[in-house]
Amino acid sequence: MNMVIQFGDVSYSYGQAKVLEDIEFSVKDEEFFGLIGPNAGGKSTLLKLMLGVLVPPLKSNVSVFDSPHLQQ
Repeated sequence: MNMVIQFGDVSYSYGQAKVLEDIEFSVKDEEFFGLIGPNAGGKSTLLKLMLGVLVPPLKSNVSVFDSPHLQQ
């Protein structure tokens, strides 16, 4: 089964405000996942990183459909 989304050791901050820290997860082909959490919990930031809308984070290893998406 192929990995559709893979996040490895991802951290992101807006200026001094750290939003995501050391996030790791993967979604395989034919799997579903949900993204829930409190307001200002980093959900939209995570999705924007997945889509490539934000500048690369400080630490990241993100791939979407087995293609390196954001890596530093």
